Amino acid sequence: MLELENVEVTYPGPPPSTAVKGINLTVPTGSTVGLVGESGSGKSSIARAAIGLTPVTKGRIMLDGTDVTNPKGKALRLLRGRAQLVFQDPHASLNPRMEIAMAVQEAVSVATGKRITSQSCAVTALDLLDKVGVPKAAMRRYPHQLSGGQLQRVSIARALALEPSLMILDEVTA
Repeated sequence: MLELENVEVTYPGPPPSTAVKGINLTVPTGSTVGLVGESGSGKSSIARAAIGLTPVTKGRIMLDGTDVTNPKGKALRLLRGRAQLVFQDPHASLNPRMEIAMAVQEAVSVATGKRITSQSCAVTALDLLDKVGVPKAAMRRYPHQLSGGQLQRVSIARALALEPSLMILDEVTA
């Protein structure tokens, strides 16, 4: 379960800019929640704060009963395994020189501790890509050779490889 309690995110200035203030949100385990708002209303700031990418100025964030507000070092690494964010721009999260299948194998390798070139990493990666609807023909292509929608699905497959308890999709249909 994800819980945000009176969360505020302020970006440094000058002048400082408060992106969100007084946010309270509970997302029960296994549920799907959509945050809706105008452009610039703070949706992405909330998402980034929830996984430790953006510091929280005030308030508290709990994930599965653990305080994950402003994690650092080992706590941040542990949070990355439990919570994943699929960014608006898939180009920003994919290596342009890495084939799609290998990009997902890399995530599987991180999740399992197995060598990226192992047969089991390859099989798991191909299964994940199939589950999100990436055609087999695209698996040996590079990011610039795929459509934006296909790249979003690749990003989702990479996030799923880590089997997170929380997955946040930031404008995944953009």
